[in-house]
Formats: sequence, structure tokens, C-alpha cells
Amino acid sequence: MIGPALAGRLAVLAVATVLAGGCGDATTPTDPVSTEPTFPASPGDAATPTPASTTEIEAILRGDWRRVPFDPGEDATVVRLAATCNAAEPAIEGLPIALMDARGRGRLLLVYANDPMSAAFECRAGVDFASVADVVVRQLQAFGEPIAADSIDVLEYESAELGGEVATVAVGRVGALAAKVIANLSDETFVYGSRGGGWWAMWWPGTTAAGGIGATDTHNLVIGTVVPELP
Repeated sequence: MIGPALAGRLAVLAVATVLAGGCGDATTPTDPVSTEPTFPASPGDAATPTPASTTEIEAILRGDWRRVPFDPGEDATVVRLAATCNAAEPAIEGLPIALMDARGRGRLLLVYANDPMSAAFECRAGVDFASVADVVVRQLQAFGEPIAADSIDVLEYESAELGGEVATVAVGRVGALAAKVIANLSDETFVYGSRGGGWWAMWWPGTTAAGGIGATDTHNLVIGTVVPELP
């Protein structure tokens, strides 16, 4: 059941998107990032295309935290961090990277999994981490049944130290019909999740609670929601 807070906020998101589309093609909705008024107008909150050079990518990885993640591609820095994750947890060996969540502050979250039904691993790495000991690897135990195409769940939600600062981390599974995963925080701001291989992940600085985390379809309509609780 969709919680009233999340449904209300995401309904506004969907309405704003439709209105912003004007008389254009209704089958191609406008990206809500460009229409949602709660996002501050700063470079750190804009979706960023994958830069061409390692220098640019590392600069963005080290830059301001952003609500919308960017795709770092197979950058040398990312490859190095993935190798550090592999060294920290031998069980990761052979598992593909389902997603990478890159959004600044020198941090990178990686989820390793074959599929949403398998046991998976989350790795929290940092650009300046000096050794394997600095990396945090967690096993994510999926529920014993498949995730529905129009559903979302959460397997990890906690406030923890992330590279020397307190942050909130959330990871879970999402169905095939989802085009976006969006967290509605208690301060009435949003965080967009990274998606891949039936998984999603995100983090944000501080301990602001998420009132709900929703999956939306290609028309920005809510198709599933989950209300996470801290352990």
C-alpha cells in the first residue's frame, strides 16, 4: 500500500512532469529532475553524462554530493575500487557488478549479484581509501521469492560512517517495470537511486529519514513503495 506522504509527493512529481510536457508527445515524459521544484538549482544536483576522461570522472567522484547519481563507466578509478572490493571479500570473485552508485564525496557503492534472487554483496569504497581494511563489504540476503515486476523492497537501510562522515545507506531490489527509484526524505527533498540487474542503491549525507522509497514507471507514476525502518 502506498503511504500518503510518498504518494502525495510523487503525485506532485508526476503532475509537474505532465504539465512541463505541454502539448508535446505524451508518450515521452519530461525528466522530473528538470521540473521538480524541491531540487536546489546547483550543479551538484544535476544529472551528469559520463565524462570522457579519467581526470574528469575522478573530479566528479571527489566533488559535491548529488541527489542524482552519474554513470562513471569503466573508468580506471572505478576499476581500481572494484578490485579493492574483490580483495576485501573473496566470495565476490566471479560475481558481476549489478550496479554502481556514484554521487560524489569520494564514495562509490557497488552491488555484486547474478540476479535479484541470489545472495548479493554491497561494497562501500572510497577514492582515497588506502587499503582493503578501509572497504566495507556486506552480504545482502535476498528474500526467498522473486520481486514482482511492479514492486520494490529494501534489504539494507542504516545510518553509518561512510568515509569519515555519517550517512544513510539504502539498498534493495526493484521490479522490471520500474524506470526510477526515488526516496522521499522527511525534509521534503528527494534522492534518486542507481539501478541495475534488478537492484537499486543510494546514500545521502546525514541521518535524515526516508518517509518512503518508491518505484515509478516511464510515465513517472508510482508502481510500488516501501517504508524503510532503521534497525
